[in-house]
Amino acid sequence: MIECQVDSQVNFMYWYRQFPGQSLVLMATANQGSKATYESGFTDNKFPISRPKQAFSTLTVNNVSSEDSSSYFCSARDTVLGTDQGSQQEPLSHPPSSQPGSVFGALVSQKPSRAIRQRGTSMMIECRQVDSQLAAMYWYRQLPGQSLVLMATANQGSKAT
Repeated sequence: MIECQVDSQVNFMYWYRQFPGQSLVLMATANQGSKATYESGFTDNKFPISRPKQAFSTLTVNNVSSEDSSSYFCSARDTVLGTDQGSQQEPLSHPPSSQPGSVFGALVSQKPSRAIRQRGTSMMIECRQVDSQLAAMYWYRQLPGQSLVLMATANQGSKAT
């Protein structure tokens, strides 16, 4: 499990995946109050995402294989105010930016920052917002040589979609 926590309440949390030397791939978007929304190639069965609190989300990688070896990131933003929450986490990543000039920081913690699992086992990744009110959390994945892909969106109190 990888945890992600941000420092303010946000509407959206994003989960990304990144392989060494490759770009981030959006895996999923986690909105508060609804299931996570997964990007093509990512499913709730393989990458279940929870968003039990507005400032906190987790990503689990089920049935781990060598193809799952990568860095996983989360970020958050508050779309109600039309502003983005920059992520501050281990490792550092950058959220999608839709409002140039309106970016401000939000602390996001992700646990574990690194993990190795045997093939066929599960791994949970937790993403947590620290003192923030962003409603959604997004889970992303990036396979070698491919773009960042959104896997799911997780909203507080709801199952990821």
